[in-house]
This record gives sequence, structure tokens and C-alpha cells, in this order.
Amino acid sequence: MRSLVAVAAVMAAALAITAALVLGAGIGEPLVPAPKAVVQGFVKSLAAGRFEIARKHLDGSLKETTTAQVLRRLEDALRAEYGEYGLRPGGEETIEGDQADYAAVIHTGRRGIVVWPFRLERDPATRLWSITDLP
Repeated sequence: MRSLVAVAAVMAAALAITAALVLGAGIGEPLVPAPKAVVQGFVKSLAAGRFEIARKHLDGSLKETTTAQVLRRLEDALRAEYGEYGLRPGGEETIEGDQADYAAVIHTGRRGIVVWPFRLERDPATRLWSITDLP
């Protein structure tokens, strides 16, 4: 019985130390996807027609007004204007505090290389980035 109590105490202490490091010292930041990764996930989901998954990358207020049907119309308009499209390496990311901009480099079938600017914001509670403005 004593060994069970000792094991429980050691596990509780380890969890408390981990929580203090992740929450207090901010070492959990590397575990949060960067703005670039959020935009990449959004563009790939949009291009694949996975509109509900694409919505998960949007900020709460933008997500409320941007339904899957709205994203479908956006994707239809993008295909009509650009043809096939996809991400290219080399986008530019700028982070200032809890705000970020990411200029995604997109290869298109009709217009060659274009840049789509995205604005993102970090949630103060979860520290996760989400898109606040669509191109």
C-alpha cells in the first residue's frame, strides 16, 4: 500500500512540475503550430474540398460567419480565377506578440505564382493561432 502512495505522490509531483514548466515558463510554445502551419492546413483543406476541416483554422468570429457553404463558394471562385492551385515553399511569416501575418506563396494553373496574405491571432488561453482575415 505504501508503494502505491509513493508512486501516486511521484506522479503527482511530476505532473505539477510539467504543468509549471509548460504553463509558467512557456516551454509549451514549441508544441503550438506556427502561423505558417495553420495557413498551410487551411489552404490544403480548402483545395481538397474539406470545408469543415478548413473552418477549424478560422478565428471564432470569422468561423461564425464563414460556413462550409461560404468556403465552398470561395473555393469555386478561386478555381474559376486561378484554375488548380497549391502551396509552394517560401511564404513569409511576421509575428508581433499575439498577431501574425503570413504571405502564402501559391502556385496557380492560370496565373503562375501569386501571394495570398493571411492575418492570424493567437488565443490568449490556448496559445493556438487562428486565421482572422481571408485573402
